[in-house]
Amino acid sequence: MKISDEETKGINEIVSLYGGSLTYSIKWNTSTSTGRTKTFEIEIDNSDIINQNQKLTEMFASNIAYTFFKFSKGEKEKYDSIITTIHFKEGGKATFAYHSDLLKVVDLKLKYVQQVVDILKVKKYDKISSTIKIGPVLLEENRIKYIDKLKSMDSTFGDIYDFTPSGFRISSRDKQRQILHISGYLKRSKTDTQFSIDINPESGQQEFYYIDYYF
Repeated sequence: MKISDEETKGINEIVSLYGGSLTYSIKWNTSTSTGRTKTFEIEIDNSDIINQNQKLTEMFASNIAYTFFKFSKGEKEKYDSIITTIHFKEGGKATFAYHSDLLKVVDLKLKYVQQVVDILKVKKYDKISSTIKIGPVLLEENRIKYIDKLKSMDSTFGDIYDFTPSGFRISSRDKQRQILHISGYLKRSKTDTQFSIDINPESGQQEFYYIDYYF
């Protein structure tokens, strides 16, 4: 099956991240309400890192889809969705579908996440505090305690050098509000940590709900 050079780079990056064996296919569906749709399907098997951390399966699957999207988004022939299927060592599998519209939102929000990380790098906690969207996750009365917690953890783990995304998921706090949860890893001067941030995927504002140094 012929794919572009950029798409091949995406596939190679996925293999370098997760190992194992990877297969892919392109499928057309003509029975949808929106007409003919094009899907890129990725299947991964025998991945040690995935098999050893199965509780993070959804994060792995989303990162696989986003990694391919990142390389394929400039192609003339775009995909309507990317489907990731993970096969487990003991048998069974998990399949996740990601529409291109969601992947575009993630791509945009990751630029903002990098801005937040850059603010944390220089320890501008007042800026972090003023950017928090109070309500869905953090209450106003807990704001000061929360910022003090971030300061304490930064002191313990050391300066932040770099951020590497590792996946995302969409969750709901209530029927009206969706939350985009983006996870990754922070390279630090003392001890590297996990990183997660909760964002409103529908908001155009530069704001977030919560940051943590755990998934």
